[in-house]
Amino acid sequence: MKTLIVLNGPMGVGKTTIGRELCRLLNPSIFLDGDWCWDLHPFSVTEATKALVMKNIRALLRQDLDCPEVDYVVFVWVLQMEETAFELLDGLEEKAHILRVTLDASDRALAGRVQRDIAAGLRTPDSLERSLSYQKFYPGQDTIHIRTDGRTPADIAAEIAGLVRNPA
Repeated sequence: MKTLIVLNGPMGVGKTTIGRELCRLLNPSIFLDGDWCWDLHPFSVTEATKALVMKNIRALLRQDLDCPEVDYVVFVWVLQMEETAFELLDGLEEKAHILRVTLDASDRALAGRVQRDIAAGLRTPDSLERSLSYQKFYPGQDTIHIRTDGRTPADIAAEIAGLVRNPA
């Protein structure tokens, strides 16, 4: 059976970097960032755009899981509302084993990462406040929680790959 790995957490926690490293470790794999499906110009959050994004992500996840050349799908997105994850993943358990992982960081570590991204032009100045405000949504989520403070993306990806290869 295929494996769908969902990496969740606030922006700046390392989802993309860890997800790409995970794809390098687990082959054959494919990487999907939920933000790719929400790259609207101008950016707009309405019921219509939310529905569009959800529909597009679900379609891509299904297509990725249906591909005979792919064993692992690594999906990363800021899923601060657990109901969104449930809606996205509904029915996919028939196609794949689903491993949901929340990447956690202290406010200090997260702020440092986001500030570096802002300085590098990778994020907008309001990203720091938004990322920190999302922190409160993750602790109660029913996922595997992995702390990222003081760890390299390679180490975290190796830990997740171990969970995939040797499920509990």
